[in-house]
Amino acid sequence: MIKDKEISINTVPKVVVSESGRLIYMSRGGCPFDKNGTARASFKQVCIYGFSRHHLEIFRNHPQKTINESLEDIEILRFLDLDYEVMMLKVASGGMAVDTPEDLEQVRSLMS
Repeated sequence: MIKDKEISINTVPKVVVSESGRLIYMSRGGCPFDKNGTARASFKQVCIYGFSRHHLEIFRNHPQKTINESLEDIEILRFLDLDYEVMMLKVASGGMAVDTPEDLEQVRSLMS
């Protein structure tokens, strides 16, 4: 689950999934939004990917970033843009992304 304060942080990819766990979209901005324009993200991305050889070849054979991948800077969106299904798994929360110098300092503080 995503924390309220993380919804507005652009280094945290927000995940929209179907009832069956299929990835619908992922964004660095808030998503999805309710009808009042408030971001209501429930999940955040944890970068653990599992690819078959076939799917790695698809990625390699399409070396140019797709439009959504370029806009969001999230490589898994290349598969969605190429019409491949991406299944998501829910994992226990508690992880922390280290994307900025500030994140690194927070991790160092937690470890000491």
